[in-house]
Amino acid sequence: MKQFFKFLFASCLGTILALGVLFFGFFMIGSVFSAKDTSIPKNSVLLVEFNNFVPEKTGNVEQNPYSFELQSSLGLQRIKDLIHHASDNDNIKGIVYKTSSNTPLGMVTSTEIKKAIEEFRDSTDKFVYTYADFFTHKSYLLASASDSIFMNPNCMLEMKGYGAMIPFFKEMMDKAGIEMNIFYAGNYKSATEPFRRNDISPANREQTREYLNENFELYLNEVAGSRGISKENLLNLVNNIDLENLPEALENDLVDGTTYWFEFEDKLRDRLGLSDGKKIRYMD
Repeated sequence: MKQFFKFLFASCLGTILALGVLFFGFFMIGSVFSAKDTSIPKNSVLLVEFNNFVPEKTGNVEQNPYSFELQSSLGLQRIKDLIHHASDNDNIKGIVYKTSSNTPLGMVTSTEIKKAIEEFRDSTDKFVYTYADFFTHKSYLLASASDSIFMNPNCMLEMKGYGAMIPFFKEMMDKAGIEMNIFYAGNYKSATEPFRRNDISPANREQTREYLNENFELYLNEVAGSRGISKENLLNLVNNIDLENLPEALENDLVDGTTYWFEFEDKLRDRLGLSDGKKIRYMD
């Protein structure tokens, strides 16, 4: 009997030791593959690009029901925190905002990020550069916080005012024999207009023009104030609506220079004190 318990104890102990070794091995392998180097190399540049919608909270985006890939996007508050941390990190020497024609940022989001970049610029001796292949009025709002703005020599600056497009469905519904039960009160209740009118009412035109003009006035003040330029000159450029307006943009200090991307990176190397051809460390 003693022999039986001896072998039983030895078998249990061997099993426990084997499981312990396996668990420790899997733990170490998982640690190796999951560990990420979060250190920031010296002479790094924070590269800011926006190719996706920026929600208020990180990850708060609509999921594609036909995709197994989890959709995620940095939130506004997280982006502002990253810019703030970059100002305190001595290894990050500056910010480069790179933009294209497709800018998924609204005015409020752009203004909030712009304020964070201005705080970064004003509280440090670090640089803030912008490079663009195409400028819309939305992407330029954020770029106006930069020390210097550079554009591709073949770039266009699409500066325009604000407008609204309102669809109307009444004529289509009349032809289809569809009748809507609509309830509203007052002249400025325009939510139901697309289903009961074929054009915009005078009251709705008035209120739409008011909030668009107010937003546009805020835009002009933001850009003119950040760039230190005349609001009248900026408004004149917008009113002309000329996409081939790069000379006027340079003349009115909306843009500081034209350069190709590889030439722009040479400017960055000079600012960072890097030798020719040295790879620039972008943190994005």
